[in-house]
Amino acid sequence: MKKMDFNESVTTSDFFYFLKGKYLSKTFALMLVSILIAIPSALLCYVPLIYVIVPMSFFVIMFAFNPELSVGDIVKVSFKLGNKKWLLAFGLMIISSLVAQIVGLVLCGIGVLFTSAFVYHPVYLIYKDVIGFDDDTEIQKIGVSSE
Repeated sequence: MKKMDFNESVTTSDFFYFLKGKYLSKTFALMLVSILIAIPSALLCYVPLIYVIVPMSFFVIMFAFNPELSVGDIVKVSFKLGNKKWLLAFGLMIISSLVAQIVGLVLCGIGVLFTSAFVYHPVYLIYKDVIGFDDDTEIQKIGVSSE
């Protein structure tokens, strides 16, 4: 989405960039952290899961645009950004997922494969507006240094 915003071409090799090389171990560590956060929150009668789903949705975008951060820093920044914009992000995620499901079902069910990616647009737009792509000063303002 960033490449499309800046009128750059997108290739299929861009889709699997973080599943090879030096980022593979960090990807698995981030998945493990996500599971370790989601399972206990789901076991607590799903109310905490509703809370942590917003900060956890920022894990991927934070990792994609700041791969030099450690897993702990990605989790910290994601939770701080998720707490800062929780209601906005939650509302936009609910609305975008409902719209994507309705349009996907109107397209005879197979359309869900194409419209499910629409749910990630609000997370990207919140990241773009709050942190941006120019420099790391916004991440430092949130509370994590990128040294």
